[in-house]
Amino acid sequence: MSENILVVLTNPVAGKEDEFNDWYSNIHIQEICQLSGFKSAQRFKLGDAQMGPGGAHGYLAIYEIDGDPAAALEALKAARPDLNMTDALDRDTTSVLTFGAITAKVTAS
Repeated sequence: MSENILVVLTNPVAGKEDEFNDWYSNIHIQEICQLSGFKSAQRFKLGDAQMGPGGAHGYLAIYEIDGDPAAALEALKAARPDLNMTDALDRDTTSVLTFGAITAKVTAS
């Protein structure tokens, strides 16, 4: 079976970064990982060391998808009314994307 991920790029609303991080780390990713098709999640914050100008998003979440990405997205869409959301998330700048692996994982030797 192919490996698929859901990538979510986000920003907090100005002045609500602590609330955003508490909600995302302690509530949101826990809820998403309970949905059919999602098997794990991890969050990242944009680092100081970059190759060029900073990105448009300060935060990244990567969700590992178990099975068909379309089915996982349908489960996510169906669950939306029941998810605990926050006004600390800047929804206008959020990007949600799926990716499928095209190579095996390469590791350092």
